[in-house]
Amino acid sequence: GASVAEICATTAVPALAMALGSAAVSMAEPSEALQARLQRFSAGLLVGAVVTEIFPILKRQLMPGGDLSWVHMGAAILGFSGALFLMYSIKAMDLDGDSESDSDVPEGECSGPEAGRAGWLNPKGDGDEESSMKLRMWLTRLQAHSAALTRLVQAQDVDREAVDEE
Repeated sequence: GASVAEICATTAVPALAMALGSAAVSMAEPSEALQARLQRFSAGLLVGAVVTEIFPILKRQLMPGGDLSWVHMGAAILGFSGALFLMYSIKAMDLDGDSESDSDVPEGECSGPEAGRAGWLNPKGDGDEESSMKLRMWLTRLQAHSAALTRLVQAQDVDREAVDEE
């Protein structure tokens, strides 16, 4: 086991880094380019940690007796491919709000109870107005669809075609 001094020395570096990072961010907001670089760096660290942790397990599974197990290799490739397919399928759904084909409300326009509470989307009044508008638009769409579904559920006779359309 490790002594208390070794544990403190090991955990001091990340704790100090978090404190310094928090202090730096509280003084000034980093640029979008720096934020993107730091996110990529963090993702790389995470992938490196996961690979370092999983690699010995994979090596034991893929090469149980020193020979390559094609079944396990195929399962690993299938899982990786499935994850990539899922990720790009979600991206292909284009949730940016570029298409207005399923909306009766013009982009950026809020109605109903959401209109009075639009301030919570951007409490400081600064930031990306386009993102706030898109978020308001999606929330309005969600509200309209949920209201329509509520009306359909409360109806005596359920019209399955109308439910499918919503």
